[in-house]
Amino acid sequence: MSSLCIALVAGCDREFGGDPVAPTLAADPTHSNPLVPGTRVRMLVPAGAEPPAGFYGFAWSAAGASIMIIEMPTPYRDTVGGLTREGLAGGNMTFVDSEPIDVSGFEGILIDVQQRFNDVDYAKWLLVSGDGSHTLLITASYPDSNAAEFREPLRAALMSATWDPTLAIDQYAGLDWTIEPPEGLHLIESPGAFLMYTESGEVSPADRGAPLYVVAPSMGRTEITNIRATAEQEVLGLAQVTGIEIEQSRVFTLAELDRVAPNQFRGWEIVAHARDLDTGIELVVHQVMIMSASGYVRMVGLVGVPGRAVWVERFRVTARSWRRRAL
Repeated sequence: MSSLCIALVAGCDREFGGDPVAPTLAADPTHSNPLVPGTRVRMLVPAGAEPPAGFYGFAWSAAGASIMIIEMPTPYRDTVGGLTREGLAGGNMTFVDSEPIDVSGFEGILIDVQQRFNDVDYAKWLLVSGDGSHTLLITASYPDSNAAEFREPLRAALMSATWDPTLAIDQYAGLDWTIEPPEGLHLIESPGAFLMYTESGEVSPADRGAPLYVVAPSMGRTEITNIRATAEQEVLGLAQVTGIEIEQSRVFTLAELDRVAPNQFRGWEIVAHARDLDTGIELVVHQVMIMSASGYVRMVGLVGVPGRAVWVERFRVTARSWRRRAL
């Protein structure tokens, strides 16, 4: 389940242009280790950062660089166990190096990876930490072409992070969209710029055929020119599943949004067949990507084949409920 969340955000890099402005860690004590809105993380704020679009963290849009913070309701050991060379390759990332770290007394690891997205080569730092019930994932990403300006400052920012998993957080704070949960599923309590729903409202990895629904935004203002190709590429890159075969790939229309803002939103729906990587259980994958000028939201539902007739339609109803909202 944590692998799915990582896969949902792994390819969400930002388009970039203009002259990059290198970040430096702020020396002003008033900016030292503030609580990052929407998270339980405190981090030394890199100077020159902009408010991010669609995720929690920081962004440098001109240079295509960002820091994204995600907290997942999965044990650290389960998550880090999947971040091997093979596991990262499943998320279209190439392992370079790693080192053990400590985050507020919690065990952790800092992983150096490479990834190609939209014909651009990116470097990423993955900070992963947690305990027996939570995982913290902080991803710092920058184009290889800007490594001289960003590599060490972003690494220093991640290494300044502290984390308190006991803090209470509003999961919907900062999201500029809303959806109605799939009938019969409940939101898992875990802060981060994505929503995860299961039948129990808790992580239940024992039953890989049980319905799971994850909604995740793009990292920033990502320009996509071929919606079909992008949607198909993303579904074929899902982690924790294998043998993905696309059955349906078609335009997805949100009538109310089109009435309010004609030609501003585009959607694409995919239904695919797959197998769970560990158990071989046959699964149905339902994915909808809704795109606008400011980026996209990706909604992915998975369920065992016996539940196809009921759950694919429920996933589709949830996707149709997606709405913009004012913050």
